[in-house]
Amino acid sequence: MQRQDFWSRFHRFFHFHPNRYGIWFDHKGDEILWKYPWYDAKNKKRFYSLGFESNFYSIEDIDNFWNEYFEACKKIKS
Repeated sequence: MQRQDFWSRFHRFFHFHPNRYGIWFDHKGDEILWKYPWYDAKNKKRFYSLGFESNFYSIEDIDNFWNEYFEACKKIKS
């Protein structure tokens, strides 16, 4: 069952929501957190991918990582 609190419903409708760490948003089937600059000033990796549970410098880095992942899956299948 899906959570029914305000921010969960907001996210399902608008596909983004803010919280105290940054802004969560949907991107190509992945949920990504853009971290506020003041939240973790030492860490230059501003994006967190929920799919990989890892930090990245940009959305482009996340897309490249997903592409590498899918290429590896294709090699395993064949």
